[in-house]
Amino acid sequence: MVDYKARAVKPLQDSLQVPGEDVQLAVYTLLWGDAVTEAMFLSVDRGEVKAVPSEDIQVLAQATSTRLAAMFDSLAAGARLRAQGTEAACEYCEARGLCRKDHWHD
Repeated sequence: MVDYKARAVKPLQDSLQVPGEDVQLAVYTLLWGDAVTEAMFLSVDRGEVKAVPSEDIQVLAQATSTRLAAMFDSLAAGARLRAQGTEAACEYCEARGLCRKDHWHD
């Protein structure tokens, strides 16, 4: 499975270390199940194209599934939906006010 990204290699590598903001590969893997044996981002950044493989996509997918299930269980129990997004992801977002990112306090 390949997910094309217009980002540099280092941030893509970092996003594969823990389940977090970039859940596309993990969710696609959950949807396709055991049929997915390999997955990678393909970085298309400033004229360079480089593969950024996931070490173990099934492990990442299961960690993402656990995190998302906990979030949905929390919502079902009445918790408020937290604003999502890292500063790097949200910096240029035109809809930033809709997600309450600037108004959320831990």
